[in-house]
Amino acid sequence: MKKRYLVIFSLFLSFPHVVFGAEGSPAPQGNSGERKGRDREVAKKIVVAKVNGSDITMEAVLQMIGRIKARGGHGASAPGDQKEIAKTALDRLIFQELAYQKAKSAGVIDEKDVDAAVANAKKNAGGEEEYRKLLEKENMTDGELRVQVERKLAIERLYTKEVTDKVAVKEQEVKEAYGREKGKFVVPEKVSVDDVVFFLNPDEEDSMEKAEEIRGRINADIDKDPWKLVPDGTFIVQDLVVRKGKEKEIYEAAKKIRIGEVSGVIKSPDSLHVIKLKEYTPEKQFAFEEVRGMIEGKLKAEAEKKRLNEWETELKKGAMIEIIETRESKE
Repeated sequence: MKKRYLVIFSLFLSFPHVVFGAEGSPAPQGNSGERKGRDREVAKKIVVAKVNGSDITMEAVLQMIGRIKARGGHGASAPGDQKEIAKTALDRLIFQELAYQKAKSAGVIDEKDVDAAVANAKKNAGGEEEYRKLLEKENMTDGELRVQVERKLAIERLYTKEVTDKVAVKEQEVKEAYGREKGKFVVPEKVSVDDVVFFLNPDEEDSMEKAEEIRGRINADIDKDPWKLVPDGTFIVQDLVVRKGKEKEIYEAAKKIRIGEVSGVIKSPDSLHVIKLKEYTPEKQFAFEEVRGMIEGKLKAEAEKKRLNEWETELKKGAMIEIIETRESKE
């Protein structure tokens, strides 16, 4: 199987002029429009896989690669990365074909649904004429669009029935998750100061006197603004977000003053400081009700992913899936 996926990748590389945009639509490159068109017609005829007898073409793989890159932000160009994207594209198409076949047999959609969706597409395009221009631009017929619409609606409805409707998150599960991850739902304490740092020996008396002098000049200012000080080579002023574990002395001093106040001279192991408290926000633990929706959404997404994998396994059970080595791949 791995060897055959490499065949799909080699085929993919043989169509460099078929470049697909965000929704998988061909996008012209310079003057290569004609060649791109020819390549696309060739790609339509190359069958790379069969699912219960239904064909998956190289064109469909290329379109899916374009969507995967656009939606997933894959900008990788290394051969290994491209091989993985091509494999993912084919796997996804096989799954979608299985889901569509199941949806058709279950009768989850009828022609009225398709008619309504196509009518809405015409309205969104701006009318019949604009709709026709859009089809022409996308090199698509009305019939081909209807097929795409039918597939999309059918798969979406069956997905809702088989995945979304079968997933439920219990209240107790949400509470247990909150208990396990309570530490993640915390806004940490924030202490922000203007810090006057002195380039003086903190153990010398003259150093303390100089720091006290600077502190007095700050307090004498109507705004108590350290940034108005004129540096004389013995200190600098800096913005500092205080970390409790790292600036222990400054943190303890900041906790004792109010916003806008100036501290006394602070002695740290290697310097002296005078600070003005600018901002203080206490630590906040979010209550269960505040984060309940977030936790529930996360748990539901995880449950849906698990159920989707189960459903894919169910669909593949007994299915006839063949990856085809085409004549073109052998040349």
